[in-house]
Amino acid sequence: CIRDSSRMLTQGSLLLSKSSVVSIQRASFSSNTKWTRVASVSDVQEEGVKGVEIDGKKVLLSRTKGSFYATDFKCTHYGAPLDTGVFYNGVISCPWHNAKWSVKDGRILNAPAVSDLNTYPVKVEGDEVFIQIPAGTQVPPPSRAANFVSGSDNRTFLIVGAGAAGTTAAETLREEGFGGKIIVASAEKDIAYDRPKLSKMVGLPFEKVAIRAEDWFREKGISILRKEVHHVNLPSTDVSFTDGSSLHADSVLIASGGRARTLPLPGHQLANIFTLRTFEDSQNIRKAVENAKSAVILGSSFIGMELATCLKKNHSNLSSVTVVGMEKVPFERVMGLKFGQLTQKVFEANGIQFKLQRTASQFKGQNKVESVVLDNGEELKADIVVIGAGIVLTSEYLERSGLELNKDGSLTVDEYLLATKKRQVYAAGDIARFPYHSHHIRVEHWSVAQQQGRVAAKNMLGKRIKYDEVPFFWSNSLVAFRYAGHASTYDDIIFQGDETQMKFIAFYVEGEKVNAVATVGVNGAVAAIELMRENRMPLASEVRRGVDLDKLLHRKE
Repeated sequence: CIRDSSRMLTQGSLLLSKSSVVSIQRASFSSNTKWTRVASVSDVQEEGVKGVEIDGKKVLLSRTKGSFYATDFKCTHYGAPLDTGVFYNGVISCPWHNAKWSVKDGRILNAPAVSDLNTYPVKVEGDEVFIQIPAGTQVPPPSRAANFVSGSDNRTFLIVGAGAAGTTAAETLREEGFGGKIIVASAEKDIAYDRPKLSKMVGLPFEKVAIRAEDWFREKGISILRKEVHHVNLPSTDVSFTDGSSLHADSVLIASGGRARTLPLPGHQLANIFTLRTFEDSQNIRKAVENAKSAVILGSSFIGMELATCLKKNHSNLSSVTVVGMEKVPFERVMGLKFGQLTQKVFEANGIQFKLQRTASQFKGQNKVESVVLDNGEELKADIVVIGAGIVLTSEYLERSGLELNKDGSLTVDEYLLATKKRQVYAAGDIARFPYHSHHIRVEHWSVAQQQGRVAAKNMLGKRIKYDEVPFFWSNSLVAFRYAGHASTYDDIIFQGDETQMKFIAFYVEGEKVNAVATVGVNGAVAAIELMRENRMPLASEVRRGVDLDKLLHRKE
């Protein structure tokens, strides 16, 4: 340690005459780097954060339990400013998509971000707070996945699927120091990309959606096996592939997700009829829409409405964008009737047309699609059609494995994401039906899949970590919203805020219990997650009188 007449510097803290504390964090300490005054102690309230600037670089200064910490300012996912996020118990949450980090060491705690935050040395002298930024700091910091010794473990782990759950699991295994073989099997051409972007910004180049380059996996000793799994044999965990090859794995993670549901209607073989699930799908849609004048989207839920927004905003050559849906209003099945009515008005005001409580019965055209015929006989012009009818789970290869599949093809797992009694087969992502409160649920949320991949990987290594996260998803269209919780059933939806300005919170309640919260144009969803986790959500009767979720979260009992 370093000593002088006024202070003592140790690895964990700096003790000053006024009981001030300096956090010596993961960023290296350099005596050659200057300390910069950034704030007064009184500028940052206890359990609060403040954005500060050092030589043009924004830094997040936080204060918790009497100590100050400094981290990178922006979320490593989409770059949201973290000073507008929720800070609670030493954890900063992104205000947009609920990624979480510990401010003490910068470690990523929750998806959808995949990178840590840098942390910087902080010191307090009297009433002044100083931060030091070491020269050459890399933003974001290097992945912890480099911290392993190749060959230090003789086990082989197989991950089936290279989507959100599978690639996150592979990275987590290396972050945890696993030195054995990691094989990720996927028949898809492209891997490790940000699937939610595909419906929001159709046609982006791969470098704009890639989460990790394939070279990154190679550098970490993670093998990408572009093969389709034919069969998983239990209890041996021998795995065979459709090309006739096979391998033995000591543990298997099932994260094969699903494929886009198609509509085998008359005319379905015509050109310019697409689904949207993969990067290749997105590129094909981009090429086809460039010369189109009319687009029809079959499906009025999240993919359909995001795609309708993208096409209308970014392709002026389209004279019409029409959404066909089975529901009374868009989003009705998940978000409810009133929510759907409010959003439909916004879409219609922006030129998007709807044909609701309708289904397609036929596609017409010569070589390319020219129109869509609805079940009532109405015919819609269509130079391009995109089907957004959900997914079919990819689990046929498990039918004779000894694992019991549910009717929808999903696997029921326990709180540790185990699909078998012996600790050998785990499941994560869209395919996993996991315990949530008193029943099992399956949700197709990107961040849920990532976080389950992280938990499953740790448990494959012998840990016993429960997956107990509150489900969360977001949708960015003409109406952007965030949703926390799970409400497969509810008695009522309580709206709080200004519905005419599309700035409100919707509480999905069953009896006195709030099962889920959706926010439009206001904060509250991230705070709701913490309140649900701690079983401190207000009762429905309290919600009707008006509540502030952010204030409630920080209220001392």
